[in-house]
Amino acid sequence: MKSENLNSKSEGNPTSEFRSRPEPSPGGLPKRLSAFCIYTIRRSSDLDERFKEGGTGTFTEQKEWKSGMELLDEARATGKELPIIFAAGESIAGLAFWAIITDLRVEPGRTTYSFERLTRIKSEPPLSLLKVRSTGDPLPNNFIRPYAICHTPFLLRCTRSARHFVAYHNIDLMGCDYNPDSAEGFGFFSRKRRAFLEKSVSASVWVVTGKVSASGGKQYRLAAVYEPSEIFEERDGFDIRGEEDSGFHFSGDPLELNELPWFQDLLKEQNHFREHPETPTYAD
Repeated sequence: MKSENLNSKSEGNPTSEFRSRPEPSPGGLPKRLSAFCIYTIRRSSDLDERFKEGGTGTFTEQKEWKSGMELLDEARATGKELPIIFAAGESIAGLAFWAIITDLRVEPGRTTYSFERLTRIKSEPPLSLLKVRSTGDPLPNNFIRPYAICHTPFLLRCTRSARHFVAYHNIDLMGCDYNPDSAEGFGFFSRKRRAFLEKSVSASVWVVTGKVSASGGKQYRLAAVYEPSEIFEERDGFDIRGEEDSGFHFSGDPLELNELPWFQDLLKEQNHFREHPETPTYAD
């Protein structure tokens, strides 16, 4: 579909355009994931079998996951879903699969849990992608224990979104780079209708910046990815706000996009973000 555009801002400065991409699935937008997840290990043969059978299954561990049961209760009470992330038990080389826990029962000396939507994690990123809840430190890549409570990585939220938005920040027109507010988290401003903006809640927002290079061409970079959680009304529009831990800011090292083949197609789809240097106004 052809994308729509919004207006945006970071740290009080108006930026440029914000556009939506594909429609959600017929079942509607998925529930938001819990802020925390369970990390565990399982033989890859068990995971592969459940994956081929449709992504549902039930496993039993000889350990009492009491904190996991508390997380599931908290997630259900707030209308969220609790993810579980697996590494291959026979060779812990990286994160292999993730799923949604549907049931978890703790009995003396053991825990039985059920899950659905088992999904393979491409490229098996290292364990250190996860941050331990109790310390905030990365999970060691040589971690061999079969259970840990971690912060849910944005990788899962992003890959699961049924709707995506592209937010464009023109550095030359706005006079500043894109920087999330250190106190309030991520944010964009828009004068679009609230009913439209609410579609961005729980979606993935990809913040692209543009700046004229020394050669005169426009250099595009990926500055951030985040998940909005609320829409705040302001004097002349709305602020699309995401919590501090709802995304990732590529501070100091944004991803350059110009040479990526797919980005040229995106530029055409987005009509080059409708840039008109002679009329630096908001798009409605």
